Amino acid sequence: MVPRVTRRCFVAVRNEASDVPAMMRATIEGTALTEEGLMTSDATETVDVMRVLATVRERNPVAQQLGIEVEHGELGRVRGVMPVRADMVNSKGTCHGGYIFLLGDQIGGWTCMAHNEQAVTQSAHITYVNPGQLGDVLVAEGVELTKSKRSGTYDVTITAQQTGTLVALVRCQYLVIGPTILEA
Repeated sequence: MVPRVTRRCFVAVRNEASDVPAMMRATIEGTALTEEGLMTSDATETVDVMRVLATVRERNPVAQQLGIEVEHGELGRVRGVMPVRADMVNSKGTCHGGYIFLLGDQIGGWTCMAHNEQAVTQSAHITYVNPGQLGDVLVAEGVELTKSKRSGTYDVTITAQQTGTLVALVRCQYLVIGPTILEA
């Protein structure tokens, strides 16, 4: 099944029994859910999430230069990879934190833009846990926490593919500025 684009909002609520946040999904006015994916109000067309992500990457020379690729994409979740090359290491021989931060921000942004809308970073915070090593392939997994018409919040976990070592945790918030990336 091909992931499809929709405009959805996520509302965080508390489960009274366990006081653990749970996610409730609601479609935004003007869309209809079908087995084929979410469609516009006239229920005529859908847009492929991976096609949206490929288009966004194609328009992003930084991601291209750094070798950032999307491995998987669906609404609310995007996984991407970036190889750590010799020109990305610092004086200690480990991946410079700026590249790790850029990967986290990029995958968080693409997770937001999987909804087929342009977005820009409002804020981002990173916690470095372990260094990325020369030759590592860093895997960034972006997960949507909240999404409304104008903004979204995402967590990105970055690990080293070869060892599974946690490298960094990133929390990002994006402002949805439009327009749509691809026409349906």
